[in-house]
Amino acid sequence: MKIKIFETIETIIEMPDEEFDESTDFSDCEIATQFFQAVEKGTGKVLYENRQYCDGNDNEIISWDTNVWVYDEKTKQSKSVPIEEYIEESDNAKPKIKIRHDLFIPWIHDDYDQNDIVEAWGGGEDIEDHAIGIAGLIPIQHIQNWEEIKHYYDKEEFIKEGTEFNTLSEYYEDDGYVEFIPDELEVYWVYGESDNGE
Repeated sequence: MKIKIFETIETIIEMPDEEFDESTDFSDCEIATQFFQAVEKGTGKVLYENRQYCDGNDNEIISWDTNVWVYDEKTKQSKSVPIEEYIEESDNAKPKIKIRHDLFIPWIHDDYDQNDIVEAWGGGEDIEDHAIGIAGLIPIQHIQNWEEIKHYYDKEEFIKEGTEFNTLSEYYEDDGYVEFIPDELEVYWVYGESDNGE
């Protein structure tokens, strides 16, 4: 099941004068992109941020329509696309390691101390963030797109002496578990076998 929650974010960003010229004729989307890219580069500074689950007009904050409206630069028109398609096609989106939520979350918490879990969730930590935070290993069978992302593990130095494996991914495939998530990858939670995240 997918639902869409409307979250408004009010952000005030301070920019160095040379980063942005107010006289430049940018659209609102282009301005926002310029500002947030500056924050990512470290040349901009977030002074204030306020998040609310509403649209500012007291309209519904939950929708069964999980499509989003995006502006197509080629056609110069807005179009409605599935949220997964928008995430996948975003130029700024990091490549994703797709982890099966229905497999990994129960597995990682199965033998974990229940009092520690309650304490973590009571403190406001997301169940997914908590699970990833305590995971020393991630079963390869819980990674839905292993074949697509395993080459990221092969960028790490791997000592071949005394082993039949040529790469780290080959070693992990034999072992059945990976020990970390490469920095280049962003965790994407897949909710069920039929959800391919595309």
